[in-house]
Amino acid sequence: MDKLAELEEKKRQLKQLRERRLYAGRESLVDHLLQGRQQDRNRGNGYMVCRSVQTDAAGEITPLAPTRITTYDKMVQTTVINGDEASTVEDSGSDELESASDTELAPEHDKVKPLASVMVEDQQNTVKIKSFSVQEVLDESFPRENALLSGKCKSGILPIYRWNAELEERAQAELRPVCLDNIGNLVAVLFQSTPVDRNDVLMAPWSYLFVLKWDARQVVDKIEFRGQTITKARFLRKDIASNVISLLAVSHTGKTTLTELRCVEDLDSVKKLERNIISKNVFATAVPALEEYRGVPPGHERFIAASSNGVLNELSSLDLSIYADATSCQPPLSNIKVVPPRPSELVVVGHHEDDEEGGNMETKSGVGEEKFRQHLLKISLFDSLAISAISLSPSDSRLVYAGTEDGGIYKLNLDKIQDGTLKIFPTNDGFLPTKGRAALSGNSLPMFHSSHVVALSHNADELLMSASFDWTCALWDPLNCSQLATIDMGSPVLDAAWLDDESRFCGILTWDALSIVEWQYHAVTDANTLNDRWESTMAPKIICRLSSNEASCRSFTCFKNFKRDDVGHVFAVGCDDQEIRFYSMALQS
Repeated sequence: MDKLAELEEKKRQLKQLRERRLYAGRESLVDHLLQGRQQDRNRGNGYMVCRSVQTDAAGEITPLAPTRITTYDKMVQTTVINGDEASTVEDSGSDELESASDTELAPEHDKVKPLASVMVEDQQNTVKIKSFSVQEVLDESFPRENALLSGKCKSGILPIYRWNAELEERAQAELRPVCLDNIGNLVAVLFQSTPVDRNDVLMAPWSYLFVLKWDARQVVDKIEFRGQTITKARFLRKDIASNVISLLAVSHTGKTTLTELRCVEDLDSVKKLERNIISKNVFATAVPALEEYRGVPPGHERFIAASSNGVLNELSSLDLSIYADATSCQPPLSNIKVVPPRPSELVVVGHHEDDEEGGNMETKSGVGEEKFRQHLLKISLFDSLAISAISLSPSDSRLVYAGTEDGGIYKLNLDKIQDGTLKIFPTNDGFLPTKGRAALSGNSLPMFHSSHVVALSHNADELLMSASFDWTCALWDPLNCSQLATIDMGSPVLDAAWLDDESRFCGILTWDALSIVEWQYHAVTDANTLNDRWESTMAPKIICRLSSNEASCRSFTCFKNFKRDDVGHVFAVGCDDQEIRFYSMALQS
C-alpha cells in the first residue's frame, strides 16, 4: 500500500475518533479542563515536532507552515520519479506514525497545561482569602447547563472499568479509599494511609485526594496531605452552573479545606488549570456530618456541618466563612452546641405529662414518649451529642434531622436556639414515630436504632431513610410521625443513599455487598383528617446485589452513585485496595 495513502487514512481515522468523543451540546467545564491533557502526556518531556517536507532537490526545503517553522523528529521524505510521480519513505528513526499524525492534527488552542501535585503539611489557616467562586459571583459569569451523553444500557449491574491510583504504599501502613463524591463527570476519591499499629506515634497518617474524570480515566488534580487524616471529601455548589469546581475536605481534627479549580486561557490561547486552596479551623473535632442547602440563589450557597462533639456551624460554600444573611433577622448559625436535657428536667416533665394523661401510657403516643424519655435518661449523663449524620427537611430548611452515635434520630428546630445551645426536648419536636403494625409492643426495641447512625437522607416525597451499624436501614415518614419499613442487611451498614430524588430505589453498602433496595409504599388519605399520608404496602426487597467476591476484593469501604442518560445509574465503589470499581445499572422505576 502506498505510504502516503496509508498516512492519510490514519489521519482520517484519528479525526473521526476525536469527533465521536465530543458532546452533542456545548463543551462542558470538564472537557475544557481536560481537553488535550492526554495528548500532552503522550507527547512527553522535550518531544518536538516539525511540520516540513524534505525533497531530493539540493538546498530546497518546502515548509507546510511558512510563517511558523519548528523542528521535527518525524518527517516525510519524497523522491521524484519521472518528474511527476512520488513515493514516500518513512524515516529510519520513526517507528510510530500514529504519534506524528496525532500531534499534527491537535489544534494549538486546545492544549491544557496540567496541574502539578500539591502537598499540604501544616494545619494553619489561610492567611489571605482568595476565592475563585466569590470572583465569579461578583462578575455574574455563569455558563449554561451542559448537555449529557445519550445512549442505552442493558439492565443489570455491568462492570465498566477499574481505576488504579498507583500510589506508593508505605511500609507498615494500610492504604484504602474512604470517601467518594461526584459532580458532573468528575469524581473525588479520598485515600487514607494509616499506620497498622495505632500506637506507633512515629508514623504519621497521610491522605490523598484525587479529582478524576471518570469516563476518560484522567486525573485532573491530586493533593497530598502529609501528617493529616482527611475523613470526608464533598463537592459543593452542585446546583449552580459555575466555571469553578469547589471541593471540600475535612480532617480528623476539624480543619476544613476548600479546593477550587478553574480553567483559564492566556494571551496565546493556551488553556491552563488554576488551583486555589482555602483552609480554616472552625471545628475542634472531626466533622462526620454535613449537607449543603439546595435551591439557593448564586452567592448564597452554604452548608451546615456538625462535629462529633455536637457543634453546628453554617459555612459559606464560597470561602468557608460563617454564613450571615443581611436580609434575615435570624442570627448566624455559629458554634451552636446541641445538648441533651438534664435528668431533673426529664423527671419533672415526665410526671407532668402523666398527670395530664391520667396515667394512661397505653396509647401509641404515650408509649413513644415514654420510650424516648428512657433513651434520653441514658444520654443525659453526657454534656453533648456525637452527631454522625444530618439531613435538612425539604419543606423547611430550619428543621434538621440529626443521627448520632447512640442510635438516636433527633429533630432540631434552628428557631429554638437559646444562648448558643440547642436542647433536645422530651417530645423530640413532635418526631416520636410509631412502629407501624407492631405499635411499639416490644419495649426492648429501640426507638430508632441501637447503634451508630451512619446516613440520613430525604427523598422528593419527604421520606427519611436512615442507616446504622445495627445492620438495619429504616424508612420514616417524619410529617406523619411513623416508621414505614425496615430492612436487615445481615451485616453493619457503612453507607446508604437514594439513587435519585424521584425514585424509590436506594443503594445500601455493607462491608461485603452493595445492594439495590426498592421501598414499597403508596399515599393514602386519612378518612378523619382528609390529610395524605404514606403507608407501606409490603416489605422492601433487594432487586440486585453485588458482592465483594464478584468485585474481586476482600471488602467494600465506600460508594457513590450518580445518574447518566447514556448508561443509567453509575456506581463508583471503593474497596480495600487502590482500585475504584465503576459499574452501571439501568433501572425501571
